[in-house]
Amino acid sequence: MRAVIHLVMLRATPVTVVRDVWDWLLYVLTGLTALAAITAVVAFLAWALERRRRPEVGFLWRFSPDGDPANLADWPADHAPEISLTQPFLVVAAIQNTGDKAGDDTLINFVVPDCLVFRDFGGDGWLS
Repeated sequence: MRAVIHLVMLRATPVTVVRDVWDWLLYVLTGLTALAAITAVVAFLAWALERRRRPEVGFLWRFSPDGDPANLADWPADHAPEISLTQPFLVVAAIQNTGDKAGDDTLINFVVPDCLVFRDFGGDGWLS
């Protein structure tokens, strides 16, 4: 038996692709969808990073046991000074932004009983 080997050579044949209006519309819609998805991801990331930023405040207290501003000293949170009923004293409170964003509509209320005098030493006249 004799085997006959035929060598078949494949060659590229020209192919004609005809695209109609529907095909082009699908290409355009696919491109717009990809663009919308990328825009949504970028916009969401910007929004999410903005949400992570928040204003936080820290209160800085200073205390003078005799009411003299020259004797003001830092008032730690674990210190409770003893004062008599007639003794004048001075307390200075400062509010410091410790967050990474400024508060847009920040409202701060200090409630002081009638027996204390609440004054503004900053000189802007808001609390005089």
